[in-house]
Parts: sequence; C-alpha cells; structure tokens
Amino acid sequence: MNDFKHLYLTKLLMEFLRSTYPTDELYQSIMLSDHSTLLKTLSDKNSGAPKRFTADSIETHTLTGFKFKKQLSPNLSITTMSASDISEVNRFVAHMSDYYNFLPAYDFNDLLKGDAYWRGLNLADFLVFRRGGQIVGLCGLWDQTVFKQTRIGHYGAAVS
Repeated sequence: MNDFKHLYLTKLLMEFLRSTYPTDELYQSIMLSDHSTLLKTLSDKNSGAPKRFTADSIETHTLTGFKFKKQLSPNLSITTMSASDISEVNRFVAHMSDYYNFLPAYDFNDLLKGDAYWRGLNLADFLVFRRGGQIVGLCGLWDQTVFKQTRIGHYGAAVS
C-alpha cells in the first residue's frame, strides 16, 4: 500500500474518532516501532491525526529454543488457570499494574463470558505460577493464526 492510501485511511479514521468520541478525550494506542509506514503517516501534518506523544516504550521478548533445562524451584507450582482462580488472578494483575506502565485492566471474568476482547483464548491458555500458595506469575499463550494481526517482518540474528 502506498503512502497516499495510508494517509487517506488515517484521515478517515481520524474523522470517525472525532465524530464518535468527545473532542476532549485522549487517544491511546500501541504502535510497533518497526511499523515505519504507520509512524510516518501519523507524523504527516495532513493526516488529521492529533499530535503524537510517546509516553513509554514496551519491549516484548520471543522465547526460542533452550539449550538446557533448568530445574524448577521445588516450592514453585504451575497450574492451568481454572474458573476458581479468576478472582485471585484479577487481584494479582491489578497489583502488578502498580509496578508496570500500560498493563491492561484485565478482567478474566470476561473471558468466561466470551467477551470479544479475549478472542481465541480460553482459561486453558493461561498458566498460573505459585510459590507457597501465592500467585507470583502468570503466562498466557495466544494462538493468533486464525486472525493473524501482527506480522513479523524480520528476526534478529539471535532468533534466526
């Protein structure tokens, strides 16, 4: 898609946002730094997009093959999330938001209700890590192949 089409689509999106949401609202979005076309389009003064400010950056990691297996701490347990874990997991995530910027306000009750936010996920996709009976970690694996939203353009040498 050429730059003109990106600019046109951005203008349409901005018109929609302005007609749908109050003008005093702040828009928040996550943009991948590798998506240079989007960043260039949003920086264009003719795009109609509000001035963009970077509030923080988030780095995600890809897990690749491990050369050795570590022994898990004997007092660490890993279980698949169940419905009975939801309120405790919600409290854990709310507590973690005190320490991490831009942590989404997850409510795993919505996952049980089939809310579209959790598209393609179910409780069995989450692992709960406990030490001494207390949650110390949470991991979710999301298979997005059905509706692939993120495309990887390049892997670094360490991953390749």
